Amino acid sequence: MVAAIRQLGSTTTRVIGDLGAMGLFLVEVARDAVTAPWRLRNVVDEVYKLGFLSLLIISISGLAVGMVLASRATTPWSASAPRSRWARSSA
Repeated sequence: MVAAIRQLGSTTTRVIGDLGAMGLFLVEVARDAVTAPWRLRNVVDEVYKLGFLSLLIISISGLAVGMVLASRATTPWSASAPRSRWARSSA
């Protein structure tokens, strides 16, 4: 019985300590979010890296999609599409 109560107390103390640590972390994040300096140069650099430098990947993806659509447009849809059992049964 004493061991169960000791275990319950230990678990409760650990949970309360963890909640306190999470609360302190939340306060620190909130404080850092509203205090200067915001490091505008770093934000601009990251937007440049994520936006402009990914333009090549986006262009290549668009080219691949365009090539597939163009190849599908030059051949009839019914000739290259696989036949389904529903299409055969209704014909």
